[in-house]
Amino acid sequence: MNWHKKILAKHKAKIISLAAGIVALISAFSLWRFALGKTFEWINIAPLHTPFSYAFYSTLVFVGPGAYLYYFTDFYKDLWYFFRHTLSSPGLHKNVKWAIWVSMVAAMFFVVKAVFDLINTIVSFLYNIFFLILYLSPSIGVAIIVFAVSYLLTKEDRFDSV
Repeated sequence: MNWHKKILAKHKAKIISLAAGIVALISAFSLWRFALGKTFEWINIAPLHTPFSYAFYSTLVFVGPGAYLYYFTDFYKDLWYFFRHTLSSPGLHKNVKWAIWVSMVAAMFFVVKAVFDLINTIVSFLYNIFFLILYLSPSIGVAIIVFAVSYLLTKEDRFDSV
């Protein structure tokens, strides 16, 4: 058993009670908000912000496609040999290598941004659907919350299988 499994198993009652309390508090505030006559409106939320740090993308490129090309293929050795020995142009070798790294960083930039946008869209959709259910029928929303909390509190082997 790993250390994190031991910690989760040791503190599972506290974790579950805290999570149930947070869900109940959020639900109570949202029900109170709708009981005061606030209308439902679809809002876009973005809890995850796309990291625009160059160090992050550089690291991501190095541990992703850059590491694969460096450790598992002979791409850089072949590139070095081709430009140094075949073409006798070491400057061109550095420029081509720079272009490869810049293209990998640009690809990672777009891939990571797309993934973060997708996650934010899914979270925003689920958030709005939850509040729409609470707005349309608070009793169904309360029933879903009570079911989720009671399921979490009565299921004893939830951390044992992890």
